[in-house]
Amino acid sequence: MDFGTTHVLTPIPTRNVTMSNLGHGTITIGASDIWLTGDAEGNFTLNTPNLPVDIVVYDPYSFSVQFIPQSPGFKTATLNIQDNLTRTIHTIPLIGEAIAEPISNVALLEGEFWVPNAARLEWLSLYGDPSQGGFAHWDDSINREAIGLGEWNANMIVMFGSEVMEHTTGQILDGVMIHLNEAPESVDYVNVWSATHASFVPLALLTSQAVSGLTTGWNYIPLDPPVPTAGLEALYVGYHANGTPGTYPVTSDGLPCIVGRGRLVEIDNKWGDLAENSTGNWLIHAHFTDEAEYRMTKPIAPLSPKAIHAQEMSVEDLRNLSFETRQIKEADRALRGFNIYRDNVLIDMQTGWNYEYLDEGLSPGTYLYAVQPVHYTGNGPISHTVSVTIPYPPPPYTLPFTEDWSLGIGANWWGLGGDNWRIDKYYGDPAPSVRFYYLPREYNYVMPLTSYKLDATGIDNVHLSFRLSMQDYSDWDENNLACEVWDGTYWHRLGEVNTSVGAFDWVTVYYDISEYAANREFKIRFLAWGEDSDMFIQWNIDNIHVYHIPDMLDAVTDLRLYQSGTNVILEWSPVEHAEWYGAYISLDPYSDFILVDILYSADSITIPMDELDIDKIFIRITAGAGEPPIPVD
Repeated sequence: MDFGTTHVLTPIPTRNVTMSNLGHGTITIGASDIWLTGDAEGNFTLNTPNLPVDIVVYDPYSFSVQFIPQSPGFKTATLNIQDNLTRTIHTIPLIGEAIAEPISNVALLEGEFWVPNAARLEWLSLYGDPSQGGFAHWDDSINREAIGLGEWNANMIVMFGSEVMEHTTGQILDGVMIHLNEAPESVDYVNVWSATHASFVPLALLTSQAVSGLTTGWNYIPLDPPVPTAGLEALYVGYHANGTPGTYPVTSDGLPCIVGRGRLVEIDNKWGDLAENSTGNWLIHAHFTDEAEYRMTKPIAPLSPKAIHAQEMSVEDLRNLSFETRQIKEADRALRGFNIYRDNVLIDMQTGWNYEYLDEGLSPGTYLYAVQPVHYTGNGPISHTVSVTIPYPPPPYTLPFTEDWSLGIGANWWGLGGDNWRIDKYYGDPAPSVRFYYLPREYNYVMPLTSYKLDATGIDNVHLSFRLSMQDYSDWDENNLACEVWDGTYWHRLGEVNTSVGAFDWVTVYYDISEYAANREFKIRFLAWGEDSDMFIQWNIDNIHVYHIPDMLDAVTDLRLYQSGTNVILEWSPVEHAEWYGAYISLDPYSDFILVDILYSADSITIPMDELDIDKIFIRITAGAGEPPIPVD
């Protein structure tokens, strides 16, 4: 009876043993007729209820055995059973493996102000100390989940960002260790890529090393040549496997994933993070060692990086990417949780694999936070500290008011009505933006994103504009987004959109909100509601602007034109209160000009000269505000 692998002092789920009488008469099992031998350390335990017992036909007896290893290593014992008829001792060998519980470190601890009076913390849980060399990994080294790739050929990848690379000065990546459940021949390459910390997709393939002769279980692959870490912001480390239907070669720890780090995948040069749609960090360990010591024993050949042009998988691609999963063992005792410290005082012990914490009800002031991993056999080190300042509530914001989300949600005191509203770091117009995401999955939800008070006292017209996009994958029509304005007493709906319209890219939405906002303090909000958030992907909102329109805008007075190479460049300076700029053209300066484009910032226009198949053209730039006219196609 093989109990598999677990951490020291971590019990494996019990295994049941059933005895049946297949003949006639009665089999009696006495109180001392079931026992263990060869287990002086006490790694196995018995639960034999109701002894003595008489076993008759069609009335079996069951008892259980549990493996709770007391120290690292392979453990064995013998289960002995004796009956009253044959007096024969029946034996069953028991085996199991225990490994020392890895102790994690808190990495990349970040804190931010959370409206109205809370501090929100986020962090990563990393195994290994990059500054000391050795293995670094996101998984806890236990194979709890086997994954089948089906027909897919894929790279399983983990990412190490600044939380690791900033501490690997003078080191090299000299090896990779991977765990395989079965079909080890399906793995043919170990790959390492470089990236920037801010980018999700890599920049270059640093090395691709063919592998063969792998076995089930753990495999250590030395890298030759190794990868120097100097100058690298981030590393992606992984292995390539060829999918075969019916096999489950890939393994994970079956625990909640480290987002953006522990469960990445690459298929056909498209990269995606599976963390939000599945559980389990890949069992991939990167080994770092001192470069100077390595060079004393072996020269390091230079690498030949290969630039790549990887793409990020869309959310829809990730939802449609289905790997088959087989549970190897239950998510048993592992990381217990985290101690939360505020100003060097323990304020909470958060249980489970939750890598964020909200400290609410704080008075204005600055607070220092640290986090410590809590395991069953010991605690990890207390992290570095981060400061979070809880400000005094500001006065209402005057107009014009602009929100581009570059400072996060809390900077301008936006109020969140649910966890689905978050900053989208990688998508915007330009990034970042705020999004309402389908995860966590919510049923019959109503979740607002509400502004702080805005002050239009003394202003007789108020306008609102914002950029909106929606990603969808189905024709389900029960997810909605509305824009509303609060007049100081009631909320008024300005408009709404339903997912039945299908996915759309960025569009600009305009509202004249003077009726509800002029000459008073007011708020705006975006209200997401629906039956099932999982039936679409996300709303994104960016570049919110609340403003008044003056009676007249100044003209663009410094339009400049010059030639640069094979292009003609037009430039001009911003006009106060302008929301957009219209580009007009004409072949005759004394005839009508035609609107051909709307530009939303004072910038420049580049026109390739080979597109100008006329002798001359006249161009005019006009500043505008409010909803723009529609250009001629």
